[in-house]
Amino acid sequence: MGTLGELLPNFMHFDSVESANLILMLGTILFLGAIGGRLFQKLRIPQVVGYIVIGILIGQSGLQVLNADVVTTLTPLSNMALTLIGFMIGGELKLNTIKKYGKQFVGILLMEAVIPFIVVTILVTAISIAITGNVPVSIAMGGILGAISSATAPAATTDVLRENRTKGPLTTIVYG
Repeated sequence: MGTLGELLPNFMHFDSVESANLILMLGTILFLGAIGGRLFQKLRIPQVVGYIVIGILIGQSGLQVLNADVVTTLTPLSNMALTLIGFMIGGELKLNTIKKYGKQFVGILLMEAVIPFIVVTILVTAISIAITGNVPVSIAMGGILGAISSATAPAATTDVLRENRTKGPLTTIVYG
């Protein structure tokens, strides 16, 4: 059995020092995220808000514990987590529920993707232009962050629904 670096050579770059730092950073992120999520849950605020706040605090806008290189290196792990969330949601979908709530189901899915993309793209682009004055870079940054928000919005919604143990037509449509 080989090392993780041998098994997944194109997934991430692993060497002993970088791996140790990456594992330490990942452990710190998970630990602080768990604390933030739990704290916000006790305040009756969705855990995902706690995760975001901790990310802001330790990220480039806060204490700068997470630099751009760490975020870039951890992107494949983030993609894997979103993939797992998607598979878990897909595994819970029932065909008869999709048929029953078809139009609403499609509408919610589209709104979960389209609205976050549009809102985040416009806001980030406008704020970035106001701060930097660099229109092309601002548009690119707005588009990238808009796409990320679109991809992660359904995960945040399902997290909030599960956390609050919601029931009803909307929850049924979202979960299938």
